[in-house]
Amino acid sequence: MSRALGRKTRFGTLEEQHIRRAAARVLRTQFLLGELDGPSKVPQQKIDTAVVDSAEHRALALRAARESIVLLEHDGNTLPLAASARVAFIGPHVNTTQGFLSDYHGFRDVEDGPLQLARSRNVSVSSAMGCMLNSTTANPTELASAVSLAKRSEVAVVFVGLCGNNRLGPDGTPGCAGGTPVQETEGADRISLELPGGQAQLLSAVLDTGTRVVVVLITGGPLAVDTASPSGHHAAAVLYAPYGGQSGATAIIDTLLGASSPSGKSPVTWYGADFIKTRKSWDMDLRSGVGVTHLFYQGHPKWRFSHGLHYTSFTYRWAETPHQGSLSAASLVDAPSRWVPRVQVTNTGSRASGVVVLGFVNSSQPDFPQQKLFDYQRMELTPGEATEVQLNAQANTLAVVDVAGESWLTQAQFTVRIGDLLAPATAEFAVAGAPLRME
Repeated sequence: MSRALGRKTRFGTLEEQHIRRAAARVLRTQFLLGELDGPSKVPQQKIDTAVVDSAEHRALALRAARESIVLLEHDGNTLPLAASARVAFIGPHVNTTQGFLSDYHGFRDVEDGPLQLARSRNVSVSSAMGCMLNSTTANPTELASAVSLAKRSEVAVVFVGLCGNNRLGPDGTPGCAGGTPVQETEGADRISLELPGGQAQLLSAVLDTGTRVVVVLITGGPLAVDTASPSGHHAAAVLYAPYGGQSGATAIIDTLLGASSPSGKSPVTWYGADFIKTRKSWDMDLRSGVGVTHLFYQGHPKWRFSHGLHYTSFTYRWAETPHQGSLSAASLVDAPSRWVPRVQVTNTGSRASGVVVLGFVNSSQPDFPQQKLFDYQRMELTPGEATEVQLNAQANTLAVVDVAGESWLTQAQFTVRIGDLLAPATAEFAVAGAPLRME
């Protein structure tokens, strides 16, 4: 990078002042974090290695893995799996362990893979790999074995996805199952959004059996996944399980069996396979073409940013009357959350579950993103339990940025949505008065 920056400054395509400004931002952050202080002044330097991988840390790792799982689709009946169900575990990730660690991790004990964990809980489960993670096509014999197993089962759980762990385990075990080359990591950008190798072929063939299918997507970034076969058989459920670390497999099995209720929200937009043809990978204008991210994407994603279902149901109702009329730009600087009403959240289903309450706002201003996520809160609610939630916002949440990089709060109509994507509480308000430049 230093050589590239040097060439750009010599050729006049990059001014030195921009490099100095970027360096100042990095150094300021390091100063604020105390990274440039002596070891004696940094509290983290005094943490004993004995706390690493402690019982407390393991519990936190499991909680994080559970809360990250997103239920993208569900027919309302298949999950959690019935204790007596004959289940097939199919796909290249059925026995993944190191693959859950992704990139940038130390050496630690990793729990068993999904198959072993399911069997340890007395689930009647058989398995077939069907294909390798990145084989060009599914091996006909392995594919036939997987299809045959699916036909004999009540539910087929298909574990597909990617691998981002390019490091060997402490015992020399490859990070990716079967020694598969890493598919997404800092130094390995993907050139396709589709499932690699024969995984799409395997998934389609299993779906085509007519057996109820649960798809478990183990991946970091989004994938373009067809969850319906050419003959019209749809997946009964789809779980997104981002690399869950040392407890990733446990979190998946807990969710499949109902020991944990899914409550995660998708952190990404799930584009179609052709999306990569609509823009250059180096195009940093998020609005160009059909746009990119939930802020500007004009297309129709498979699953939207922040989408996530539950094993139970929730309602969102205003706990107070939303603000009526207009608010001045100046008043919002002193009380930036005046336009955010309290909302009552109620678990109207039959299962205890976590829920993430989301706050979005959009505007009539042409330069305003399609939506902005301004705050969220997570909580646990038992069946029938209700609670009131107050989200918070900053004044610049409602601002737009001009071509000079300045943020302005100007007259406009706004819509605030609090809850989830499906049935949020919704209110409208306006900002009036003279434009105000935000600091």
